[in-house]
Amino acid sequence: MGFGGRNNLIPWGYLVSACVPLVFKTALYAVVFRRRRIEATLTSTIVIAGAPLLFGLLPFSLPWLASIIVAIGVSTFLCSRFTSASIYPDAILICTSAETLSYMLMHFLVLPIVY
Repeated sequence: MGFGGRNNLIPWGYLVSACVPLVFKTALYAVVFRRRRIEATLTSTIVIAGAPLLFGLLPFSLPWLASIIVAIGVSTFLCSRFTSASIYPDAILICTSAETLSYMLMHFLVLPIVY
């Protein structure tokens, strides 16, 4: 069976929708931090990339635009806190582009393939 079969023990759609943005954003943050010569460890890069995934654990759901804005805000705060990036223009522009590209990658490329 493929990804959506009833006999699968692992919910592949949830696993893919959680892991692909994390890996993509971690790689994107690592490349941008290196390119802009911003000091950041791999652990802080993973924390910055994975923090917006915690909003999926909230007992209520946010509208799609509000969830993107909250993800950008949390990532910007963590980026300015745990790296040597200045808040403007580095942290705001890096986090806005990473979150937007990750959203577009998931909703327009990965999820149509999985589902």
